[in-house]
Amino acid sequence: MGKSPLILAALAQAAVPASKFTQVTPLSRDGSGPYDSILLTLESGDHLVAKVARTPKADADLVTEVRALDALTNAYRARLPFQVARRLAEMPAGNSRHIYVFDFIYGSAVSINQVAADSPLASSLGEALAAIHNLPLNLVQATGLAEFTSAEIQRQRVAELDRALATSKIPPVLAQRWDEALEDVSLFRFQPCVIQGSFNDGSVLTNDTEVVGVLNWSHIQIGDPADDLNWIAASNDPELIDRVRSTYSAQRSGFDKALWRRAQLYSEFEIVRWLLHGVATNDAETVADAEEMLAALVAEVESGAAPDLVDRPEPVFAAATGQVVETTATGGVRVIEDDLVVTYVAPDTEPVVTVAASEEINLALESEVDTDSTEPIAVVDDKTRPIELPPKGDNELF
Repeated sequence: MGKSPLILAALAQAAVPASKFTQVTPLSRDGSGPYDSILLTLESGDHLVAKVARTPKADADLVTEVRALDALTNAYRARLPFQVARRLAEMPAGNSRHIYVFDFIYGSAVSINQVAADSPLASSLGEALAAIHNLPLNLVQATGLAEFTSAEIQRQRVAELDRALATSKIPPVLAQRWDEALEDVSLFRFQPCVIQGSFNDGSVLTNDTEVVGVLNWSHIQIGDPADDLNWIAASNDPELIDRVRSTYSAQRSGFDKALWRRAQLYSEFEIVRWLLHGVATNDAETVADAEEMLAALVAEVESGAAPDLVDRPEPVFAAATGQVVETTATGGVRVIEDDLVVTYVAPDTEPVVTVAASEEINLALESEVDTDSTEPIAVVDDKTRPIELPPKGDNELF
């Protein structure tokens, strides 16, 4: 059983004795959830929040969040275009736990499905995410918080999928889709950065036009930026994703062309986590809900509505006829008809190769060609041809 609002208020008053409260409002939802929390109204009209964990895990998360908030000094906060709460005080609350008092961040929670692609809020989301991901790594490293490499993150996702497959509740279409993505080495070539770790509608506060606050920093770590972007990808709104991506990319150094494909993968894995939670807690209703979401995703994949998770080669066209030429699984080219002039369009570049072909051609782009380059790719014709000699003059013997 959680603590009553009056007990929490008394503990908070002891933690900040100089403050006087005129009103106490419960914030905990129907007495459930991992925390007991209250909103305290001061004589000045300002507000504070007091929070205490209900379970050992919630207490560990709260301690981590407090470490992160304390590490966010004024210099770091100045880099962020939104507010982050500050720990003002703490007080023992029994059971080896503490009650923490924070300043209150004003704003409203928002669902990603309520954000219009052409709204200022869409751009603000991109700016907020870029600012978090641009924070120096030392913020996390000096605090002793979690740090993961790209290889470790890939292994974690593989293990997660293995646990889900063991339930026998993952449709074959999705099992193949996710297995193919997780085996794609190029998908996980990225530079880890500081991430918030739970960027979603429970953490983001807005004033309808911009992000004004971000809550819940218990999962801050050095990890995959796509983790913070999966909430945007889950919108299934290509225009919104493009707007956020445009703003985000303009403020982030480096180029990770697989970033948004991983974000899509992680948004789909949220269903996997929901399923695993239901199985672990023997909650039939949660399991049924997850299975319904999996079925909806299968329909999107089979209809072609779901974005690709792996980088597919661009179609190759015959220059003379416009006929699509078959591409191989390795990214090479197979000419269907003899004597076609074929132009290969490399990803993210203008057409760079034009060759005359009557046999199979394999450009081996993935292994031998830097597809980010715009330099022409040389195609060597090694066929044997007769040697043509110049005609002899009247006085030449040889």
